[in-house]
Parts: sequence; C-alpha cells; structure tokens
Amino acid sequence: MNHHVAPETFPIRPVLREGESLGGWCWQLYPANGHQIPSATRSALLLIRATRILKADNALSQLMGFERLKPLHERENSIIDPWSGQQAPGWYAWSKRPRFCIQCAAVCECHLVYWDLPLVSACAVHGCLLTTRCHSCRRYWSWPTLKRGWRCVCGARIAEGIDQKAPDLELRFSKILCAAADALVSPSVKSAAVGSSPIDAAYQTRDVYETLWWLLKVRRVLTDKVQGGISKYWPMVKRRGARMVPGSWEKASLMGFPDTINRKAQQTLRWFSKEFKTTPVDLRSLERLRDVERLMHELSVERNPMAGSILNAIERARREPYAGISGGVDAIQPSFESH
Repeated sequence: MNHHVAPETFPIRPVLREGESLGGWCWQLYPANGHQIPSATRSALLLIRATRILKADNALSQLMGFERLKPLHERENSIIDPWSGQQAPGWYAWSKRPRFCIQCAAVCECHLVYWDLPLVSACAVHGCLLTTRCHSCRRYWSWPTLKRGWRCVCGARIAEGIDQKAPDLELRFSKILCAAADALVSPSVKSAAVGSSPIDAAYQTRDVYETLWWLLKVRRVLTDKVQGGISKYWPMVKRRGARMVPGSWEKASLMGFPDTINRKAQQTLRWFSKEFKTTPVDLRSLERLRDVERLMHELSVERNPMAGSILNAIERARREPYAGISGGVDAIQPSFESH
C-alpha cells in the first residue's frame, strides 16, 4: 500500500471528536479501512509524540497534510507543553504509554487528550483509574501494538477490562485540569469537572502545572539536605533521596480550599521546627525559610490565579506567633523578612 495515500481516498475517514487526541485519531485511520499502519507512518507519529515537533516532511504530515495537522498539533501542544521554552522536568513529558478509561473506551471508542496530560491518573467522569495494561494478557499497551477497535495485541478489547476506583486526590486533580479554561475536553467531561476548582476565577492548564512546579521547589528547599543556591532549573537537579515528582503534599496544597491550605501551611512549619529542632530560635535566621521567602516572589497572583490562596496561607502562617507551635514559649514570632 502507498504510504502517502491521501485520507480523502479512504472509504472510511474517522471524524475527530471533541476532546479526542490527535495521536488517537491518526491511529484509527488505517485500521478503520482494514489496513495495518505502515511502519514509516507509525514511526512518524511516535516521533511527534516524543519530540512534540511536527514537520512538513514528516511521513504523517505527507499522509494527512501538514496544513491539516498543524492546527490540531498546536492545539494540543498549547496545553500539554506550555513550558516548551524551558528545560521541562521528567514528570512533564507526554505519557510514553497510551492510557485509557475503560468506561470511556466502551462509550466513545477513542483516546482523549486529557489522558495524556502529565500526572493525570484518573477519569474525571467515571472516577476510575486510567489503565495502561491489558486485563487479559497483562501486557502494557504501546501505540505500536494497539489493534483495530482498541484491542491489545492478544485480541482483548480495552473496553472489556475491569475498572478500579481512583483515590479522591487523583480524581480531583483530573477534574481541576478539565475545568481549566483552555482544557480540550468534551461538554460531558467539562460538566463533570464543574465545581471542583478551589478558586472562582478562570485559569489555564499551565497555571495548574506552574503552581505544582513552584510547590515542588518549596518542598525541595525545606527538605533537601544539600543546599547550593536556587537556580532557575534547580528543582530538576537530581539528588539522591530528593523528591523529583510532585506528590500528595503538592497536590493537596494546590487543590485545597482556603481552610485546608491554611492548615497545610501551619503543619509544614510545625514539621520543619520539629525536624530541624528550631522552635526556640528566631526563624528569621534560618536560611531555608529565607529561601521560601524568595520563592514567594516567583509566583505571581496577577499572572497565575491559582497562586492567591497559597501565598495568602503562607503569609498568615508566618505571622502567627510561634508558628502555631504549642509549647514554644521562648520562640520569637516567625518571619521570613530579610534584614
């Protein structure tokens, strides 16, 4: 078969559904017409997913038409890779394996954009974990081995699997991303995400990830045993035992409502004082807390609506006598102000 046959010549041309990923849509074209995906086209699509770059001479561009693919690619890239001008941390890369919600796969039989988003592990509609492996043969799926009708290489359909309930934290994180103003999701997904955001203002997908990245920096400042100054790309520097991926602390701080965020800020100060035995000391003299103060200037409320409640909670916690630590009668009121 000619690798560069225009899709208009195929009897069946799948329609790109709202919220469907470009990769998933392209993957259906050949199978829908009874053909295996040519190796050159398969490699071209995998290269685009790995590098996030679409070129006119790419085999996929020659097949589908560069001008047709370009706006679709840019549409996804705008939310999946908003940090393209920077050295992106490992957790910000596109998923290397296709992820699916079993219940969505049974209904829409397509692959959705938001399943590709970094750190997303739950379906915002059905509340189940996204799955990456076959329920029958237990192999991990890969784009090269997926068969027509979204089947594993063993022949089992993805939609026939058994779903697993997602933890509340993971489910809420997915909903917050789907509620973003620029989220590429269908009306049903957007409806399921309504009311999940801890803020009333509109925000972008990049605001969510920027805040998580900033919270990771705060965590690293407080917990890393090696302190060598803070550079622009500092959180991505690998150190033995250092956290490299945002976890439950970062997500809970991001997604919490004001009272939750206030409590998290106080708990963090108490932990810091207990861990480093600094309760009866003037907190203004502690270098690590001064680093947190400097980090506060990197997150702007004017640019990022997600920042307001977090920065306000830190400000309130630092002004509370003794950092809210009971029994610290000799402690000086905590302050991050430089002198």
